[in-house]
Amino acid sequence: MNRYTLPLSTLLLGLCLVLAKAATAQRYAMTDARFAEAHTYEAEPGERVLRTWYHYVVSRHGMRYVVRTFFPETGALTSLRTFQDRGLKVLDGPFALYSDDGRAVTTGSYAEGELHGAWQTATEGQPLVAGIYDMGLRVGDWQEHYPNGQLKSSFTYDGGEELGPYVMYDTTGVVLDKGNSILGERYTEMPPAEFEARRGRQVVDEFPCFGECSEAENLAARTEASGIAVSEYIRDHLTTPDVVKTYGIGGRVNASVLIDAEGNVADVDIVNGLCQPLADECRRILGDMPRWEPGKKNGKPAAVRVLVPVHFAVR
Repeated sequence: MNRYTLPLSTLLLGLCLVLAKAATAQRYAMTDARFAEAHTYEAEPGERVLRTWYHYVVSRHGMRYVVRTFFPETGALTSLRTFQDRGLKVLDGPFALYSDDGRAVTTGSYAEGELHGAWQTATEGQPLVAGIYDMGLRVGDWQEHYPNGQLKSSFTYDGGEELGPYVMYDTTGVVLDKGNSILGERYTEMPPAEFEARRGRQVVDEFPCFGECSEAENLAARTEASGIAVSEYIRDHLTTPDVVKTYGIGGRVNASVLIDAEGNVADVDIVNGLCQPLADECRRILGDMPRWEPGKKNGKPAAVRVLVPVHFAVR
Protein backbone atom coordinates (compact mmCIF):
# COMPACT_ATOMS: atom_id res chain seq x y z
CA MET A 1 0.00 0.00 0.00
CA ASN A 2 1.10 3.57 -0.65
CA ARG A 3 1.15 5.94 2.30
CA TYR A 4 0.17 9.54 1.79
CA THR A 5 -1.07 12.42 3.88
CA LEU A 6 -3.75 14.04 1.77
CA PRO A 7 -6.44 15.63 3.93
CA LEU A 8 -8.98 16.00 1.13
CA SER A 9 -11.49 16.98 3.79
CA THR A 10 -9.58 20.24 4.11
CA LEU A 11 -10.88 21.11 0.66
CA LEU A 12 -14.41 20.87 1.99
CA LEU A 13 -13.44 22.86 5.04
CA GLY A 14 -12.03 25.48 2.70
CA LEU A 15 -15.60 26.25 1.73
CA CYS A 16 -16.12 27.78 5.15
CA LEU A 17 -14.08 30.97 5.22
CA VAL A 18 -13.76 31.69 8.92
CA LEU A 19 -14.05 35.39 9.58
CA ALA A 20 -11.51 36.97 11.93
CA LYS A 21 -14.04 39.41 13.37
CA ALA A 22 -15.47 38.01 16.61
CA ALA A 23 -19.20 38.28 17.24
CA THR A 24 -20.92 38.85 20.54
CA ALA A 25 -23.15 35.89 21.36
CA GLN A 26 -26.90 36.39 21.02
CA ARG A 27 -28.57 37.30 24.31
CA TYR A 28 -32.07 36.15 25.21
CA ALA A 29 -32.92 38.38 28.18
CA MET A 30 -35.65 40.56 26.63
CA THR A 31 -39.36 39.79 26.94
CA ASP A 32 -42.54 41.59 25.91
CA ALA A 33 -46.16 40.49 26.05
CA ARG A 34 -46.68 41.85 22.53
CA PHE A 35 -44.88 38.79 21.18
CA ALA A 36 -46.62 36.19 23.35
CA GLU A 37 -48.69 34.93 20.40
CA ALA A 38 -46.25 35.85 17.63
CA HIS A 39 -44.63 32.44 17.18
CA THR A 40 -46.14 29.08 16.23
CA TYR A 41 -44.43 25.85 17.28
CA GLU A 42 -45.13 22.54 18.98
CA ALA A 43 -44.29 22.71 22.67
CA GLU A 44 -43.39 19.58 24.60
CA PRO A 45 -45.82 18.40 27.31
CA GLY A 46 -45.08 20.30 30.50
CA GLU A 47 -43.02 22.99 28.75
CA ARG A 48 -43.42 26.43 30.31
CA VAL A 49 -42.74 29.69 28.44
CA LEU A 50 -40.47 32.10 30.31
CA ARG A 51 -39.76 34.88 27.80
CA THR A 52 -41.02 35.92 24.37
CA TRP A 53 -39.44 38.48 22.06
CA TYR A 54 -39.42 39.66 18.45
CA HIS A 55 -37.50 36.65 17.17
CA TYR A 56 -37.29 34.10 20.01
CA VAL A 57 -39.04 32.16 22.75
CA VAL A 58 -37.32 30.93 25.91
CA SER A 59 -39.01 28.14 27.83
CA ARG A 60 -38.33 25.58 30.53
CA HIS A 61 -38.86 21.87 30.02
CA GLY A 62 -38.19 19.85 33.13
CA MET A 63 -34.68 20.78 34.26
CA ARG A 64 -33.64 22.10 30.84
CA TYR A 65 -34.10 25.46 29.12
CA VAL A 66 -35.14 25.62 25.48
CA VAL A 67 -34.48 28.56 23.13
CA ARG A 68 -36.31 28.71 19.80
CA THR A 69 -35.50 31.42 17.27
CA PHE A 70 -37.69 32.43 14.32
CA PHE A 71 -37.41 34.29 11.02
CA PRO A 72 -39.69 37.21 12.06
CA GLU A 73 -41.11 38.03 8.63
CA THR A 74 -42.34 34.48 7.94
CA GLY A 75 -42.55 32.91 11.38
CA ALA A 76 -40.38 29.97 10.30
CA LEU A 77 -38.43 28.22 13.06
CA THR A 78 -34.71 28.79 12.47
CA SER A 79 -33.11 27.12 15.48
CA LEU A 80 -33.74 25.08 18.59
CA ARG A 81 -31.17 24.91 21.37
CA THR A 82 -31.40 23.17 24.72
CA PHE A 83 -29.39 24.33 27.76
CA GLN A 84 -28.79 22.86 31.17
CA ASP A 85 -28.43 26.21 32.95
CA ARG A 86 -30.65 29.22 33.45
CA GLY A 87 -27.96 31.51 32.02
CA LEU A 88 -28.18 29.65 28.68
CA LYS A 89 -24.46 28.99 28.50
CA VAL A 90 -24.09 25.18 28.50
CA LEU A 91 -25.80 23.27 25.70
CA ASP A 92 -27.33 20.01 26.84
CA GLY A 93 -30.02 18.22 24.85
CA PRO A 94 -31.61 18.47 21.38
CA PHE A 95 -30.16 20.95 18.88
CA ALA A 96 -31.35 21.94 15.41
CA LEU A 97 -30.63 24.62 12.82
CA TYR A 98 -33.08 25.34 10.01
CA SER A 99 -32.98 27.32 6.78
CA ASP A 100 -35.07 30.47 6.52
CA ASP A 101 -37.99 28.53 5.06
CA GLY A 102 -38.04 26.11 7.99
CA ARG A 103 -36.22 23.11 6.46
CA ALA A 104 -33.85 21.27 8.79
CA VAL A 105 -30.18 21.85 7.98
CA THR A 106 -28.31 20.47 10.98
CA THR A 107 -29.70 18.28 13.75
CA GLY A 108 -28.10 16.59 16.73
CA SER A 109 -27.70 16.87 20.48
CA TYR A 110 -25.30 18.02 23.18
CA ALA A 111 -24.26 16.62 26.55
CA GLU A 112 -22.74 19.03 29.06
CA GLY A 113 -21.62 21.38 26.30
CA GLU A 114 -20.14 18.69 24.04
CA LEU A 115 -21.54 17.33 20.78
CA HIS A 116 -22.92 13.92 21.65
CA GLY A 117 -24.94 11.32 19.78
CA ALA A 118 -26.09 11.22 16.15
CA TRP A 119 -25.56 14.35 14.04
CA GLN A 120 -26.59 15.11 10.48
CA THR A 121 -26.31 18.00 8.05
CA ALA A 122 -28.70 17.94 5.09
CA THR A 123 -30.02 20.04 2.22
CA GLU A 124 -33.38 19.66 0.48
CA GLY A 125 -33.94 16.65 2.75
CA GLN A 126 -30.83 14.94 1.37
CA PRO A 127 -28.15 14.05 3.98
CA LEU A 128 -24.75 15.59 3.28
CA VAL A 129 -22.75 14.61 6.37
CA ALA A 130 -23.81 12.16 9.08
CA GLY A 131 -22.17 10.36 11.98
CA ILE A 132 -21.90 10.02 15.74
CA TYR A 133 -20.09 12.07 18.37
CA ASP A 134 -18.97 10.81 21.76
CA MET A 135 -18.52 13.85 24.00
CA GLY A 136 -17.18 15.99 21.18
CA LEU A 137 -15.18 13.30 19.38
CA ARG A 138 -16.17 11.56 16.15
CA VAL A 139 -16.59 7.81 16.49
CA GLY A 140 -17.64 4.99 14.16
CA ASP A 141 -18.61 5.40 10.51
CA TRP A 142 -19.00 8.93 9.13
CA GLN A 143 -20.49 9.36 5.68
CA GLU A 144 -20.56 12.32 3.33
CA HIS A 145 -22.83 12.59 0.28
CA TYR A 146 -22.91 14.78 -2.81
CA PRO A 147 -26.03 16.96 -3.24
CA ASN A 148 -27.27 14.44 -5.85
CA GLY A 149 -27.41 11.75 -3.15
CA GLN A 150 -24.34 9.86 -4.33
CA LEU A 151 -22.06 8.69 -1.51
CA LYS A 152 -18.93 10.85 -1.48
CA SER A 153 -16.90 9.24 1.30
CA SER A 154 -17.01 6.92 4.26
CA PHE A 155 -14.42 7.17 7.03
CA THR A 156 -13.97 5.28 10.28
CA TYR A 157 -13.22 7.25 13.46
CA ASP A 158 -12.09 6.28 16.93
CA GLY A 159 -11.70 8.94 19.61
CA GLY A 160 -11.90 11.74 17.09
CA GLU A 161 -9.15 10.36 14.83
CA GLU A 162 -9.39 8.69 11.43
CA LEU A 163 -8.62 5.10 12.31
CA GLY A 164 -9.70 2.24 10.05
CA PRO A 165 -11.11 1.66 6.56
CA TYR A 166 -12.10 4.52 4.27
CA VAL A 167 -13.40 4.88 0.72
CA MET A 168 -13.96 7.95 -1.51
CA TYR A 169 -16.09 8.28 -4.66
CA ASP A 170 -16.65 10.76 -7.48
CA THR A 171 -20.11 12.09 -8.34
CA THR A 172 -20.91 9.06 -10.51
CA GLY A 173 -20.01 6.45 -7.88
CA VAL A 174 -16.57 5.54 -9.23
CA VAL A 175 -14.08 4.81 -6.43
CA LEU A 176 -11.41 7.51 -6.24
CA ASP A 177 -9.48 6.01 -3.36
CA LYS A 178 -9.79 3.36 -0.68
CA GLY A 179 -7.59 1.98 2.03
CA ASN A 180 -6.95 2.45 5.75
CA SER A 181 -6.29 5.50 7.90
CA ILE A 182 -4.01 5.53 10.91
CA LEU A 183 -4.36 8.74 12.90
CA GLY A 184 -5.02 10.84 9.81
CA GLU A 185 -2.39 9.28 7.56
CA ARG A 186 -4.09 7.40 4.73
CA TYR A 187 -2.65 4.24 3.23
CA THR A 188 -4.22 3.75 -0.17
CA GLU A 189 -4.68 0.25 -1.59
CA MET A 190 -4.52 1.49 -5.19
CA PRO A 191 -1.42 1.26 -7.40
CA PRO A 192 0.30 4.66 -7.64
CA ALA A 193 -0.57 5.24 -11.31
CA GLU A 194 -4.24 4.39 -10.83
CA PHE A 195 -4.47 6.50 -7.69
CA GLU A 196 -3.00 9.57 -9.40
CA ALA A 197 -5.32 9.12 -12.40
CA ARG A 198 -8.45 8.82 -10.29
CA ARG A 199 -7.59 11.82 -8.14
CA GLY A 200 -8.29 13.92 -11.22
CA ARG A 201 -11.97 12.97 -10.92
CA GLN A 202 -12.46 15.13 -7.85
CA VAL A 203 -15.24 17.71 -8.12
CA VAL A 204 -12.64 20.48 -7.98
CA ASP A 205 -8.89 20.52 -7.56
CA GLU A 206 -8.74 23.97 -6.02
CA PHE A 207 -11.28 26.22 -4.35
CA PRO A 208 -11.64 29.91 -5.23
CA CYS A 209 -9.65 32.42 -3.20
CA PHE A 210 -10.15 36.10 -2.46
CA GLY A 211 -7.56 38.84 -2.09
CA GLU A 212 -3.83 38.13 -2.21
CA CYS A 213 -4.17 34.43 -1.42
CA SER A 214 -2.69 33.15 -4.69
CA GLU A 215 0.84 33.79 -3.38
CA ALA A 216 0.30 31.55 -0.33
CA GLU A 217 2.72 28.63 0.04
CA ASN A 218 0.15 25.88 0.57
CA LEU A 219 -3.56 25.10 0.76
CA ALA A 220 -3.88 25.90 4.46
CA ALA A 221 -2.14 29.27 4.06
CA ARG A 222 -4.23 30.02 0.96
CA THR A 223 -7.47 29.29 2.83
CA GLU A 224 -6.41 31.41 5.79
CA ALA A 225 -5.38 34.35 3.60
CA SER A 226 -8.64 34.16 1.66
CA GLY A 227 -10.69 34.03 4.86
CA ILE A 228 -8.92 37.07 6.28
CA ALA A 229 -9.46 39.00 3.04
CA VAL A 230 -13.18 38.13 3.02
CA SER A 231 -13.40 39.17 6.69
CA GLU A 232 -11.78 42.53 5.96
CA TYR A 233 -14.04 43.16 2.99
CA ILE A 234 -17.16 42.45 5.05
CA ARG A 235 -15.91 44.57 7.95
CA ASP A 236 -15.31 47.54 5.66
CA HIS A 237 -18.62 47.31 3.78
CA LEU A 238 -21.15 45.92 6.24
CA THR A 239 -23.95 48.20 7.39
CA THR A 240 -25.94 47.12 10.44
CA PRO A 241 -29.70 47.46 9.81
CA ASP A 242 -31.80 49.35 12.35
CA VAL A 243 -33.76 46.22 13.26
CA VAL A 244 -30.62 44.74 14.83
CA LYS A 245 -30.29 47.77 17.10
CA THR A 246 -34.01 47.84 17.92
CA TYR A 247 -34.53 44.17 18.71
CA GLY A 248 -31.01 42.98 19.49
CA ILE A 249 -30.83 40.38 16.75
CA GLY A 250 -27.39 38.86 16.40
CA GLY A 251 -25.57 35.76 15.28
CA ARG A 252 -24.26 34.24 12.09
CA VAL A 253 -25.84 34.55 8.66
CA ASN A 254 -24.85 31.64 6.41
CA ALA A 255 -24.54 32.60 2.76
CA SER A 256 -23.78 30.31 -0.17
CA VAL A 257 -21.90 32.17 -2.92
CA LEU A 258 -21.32 30.86 -6.45
CA ILE A 259 -17.98 31.99 -7.90
CA ASP A 260 -18.05 31.46 -11.67
CA ALA A 261 -15.16 30.42 -13.93
CA GLU A 262 -14.17 34.08 -14.37
CA GLY A 263 -14.07 34.69 -10.61
CA ASN A 264 -17.24 36.79 -10.47
CA VAL A 265 -19.99 36.37 -7.86
CA ALA A 266 -22.71 34.81 -10.00
CA ASP A 267 -25.24 34.01 -7.27
CA VAL A 268 -25.79 34.63 -3.56
CA ASP A 269 -28.10 32.27 -1.66
CA ILE A 270 -28.90 33.09 1.97
CA VAL A 271 -29.39 29.82 3.86
CA ASN A 272 -29.89 31.29 7.34
CA GLY A 273 -30.57 35.02 7.36
CA LEU A 274 -31.87 35.60 10.93
CA CYS A 275 -34.30 38.22 9.59
CA GLN A 276 -35.05 39.83 6.22
CA PRO A 277 -33.02 43.06 6.71
CA LEU A 278 -29.91 41.05 7.64
CA ALA A 279 -30.42 38.64 4.75
CA ASP A 280 -30.80 41.58 2.35
CA GLU A 281 -27.67 43.28 3.68
CA CYS A 282 -25.59 40.10 3.27
CA ARG A 283 -26.92 39.59 -0.25
CA ARG A 284 -25.93 43.18 -1.10
CA ILE A 285 -22.35 43.16 0.21
CA LEU A 286 -21.56 39.68 -1.11
CA GLY A 287 -23.12 40.41 -4.49
CA ASP A 288 -20.92 43.50 -4.79
CA MET A 289 -17.66 41.67 -4.01
CA PRO A 290 -14.71 42.25 -6.34
CA ARG A 291 -13.44 39.43 -8.52
CA TRP A 292 -12.14 36.26 -6.88
CA GLU A 293 -9.47 33.94 -8.24
CA PRO A 294 -11.69 31.14 -9.58
CA GLY A 295 -11.53 27.52 -8.52
CA LYS A 296 -10.07 24.88 -10.80
CA LYS A 297 -11.16 21.51 -12.13
CA ASN A 298 -8.53 19.42 -13.91
CA GLY A 299 -6.31 22.49 -13.98
CA LYS A 300 -8.94 24.68 -15.68
CA PRO A 301 -11.07 27.48 -14.15
CA ALA A 302 -14.46 26.20 -12.97
CA ALA A 303 -17.52 27.54 -11.17
CA VAL A 304 -17.50 26.64 -7.47
CA ARG A 305 -19.95 27.42 -4.67
CA VAL A 306 -18.46 28.44 -1.32
CA LEU A 307 -19.97 29.10 2.10
CA VAL A 308 -19.36 32.52 3.61
CA PRO A 309 -20.60 33.08 7.18
CA VAL A 310 -21.28 36.71 8.18
CA HIS A 311 -21.41 37.60 11.87
CA PHE A 312 -23.63 40.29 13.36
CA ALA A 313 -22.81 41.32 16.91
CA VAL A 314 -25.54 42.27 19.37
CA ARG A 315 -25.10 45.92 20.32
